[in-house]
Amino acid sequence: MPSSSLDWRCNTTNASGRTLATLAEDHELAIIAPLIPTHLPANVHYRPEILDIATIETKTIIDWKRVSTALEEVDTPNLNVIPDDIVSNNNIDTAIGALTKHIRSVVKRCQRKVHANSDRRGLSTNVR
Repeated sequence: MPSSSLDWRCNTTNASGRTLATLAEDHELAIIAPLIPTHLPANVHYRPEILDIATIETKTIIDWKRVSTALEEVDTPNLNVIPDDIVSNNNIDTAIGALTKHIRSVVKRCQRKVHANSDRRGLSTNVR
């Protein structure tokens, strides 16, 4: 059964399409597909479908300048749970947890995935 997913412009998403999308995400791969269907069925009751897809390795780029700027913000909800006076181990754990959560969310907001070989000139114009 072919892997179909709305992520690569198919008409539907099936179980194998979800599995392939999850595997691609877990292994930092991007799935690319043509902009137009590659299969035109002879029967008019069936829809055209994209059958030809490819995977490309991706990498994560973090904009550390944006991270730095975001961390300088004073009023952040994640940090409001930290008590002014830290007097117990529980307060320390709360503060560490809040700070860790805040840093992770800031870094996540300031990152993006790009193709490992970001020179996309090698791809056909209908899949860029």
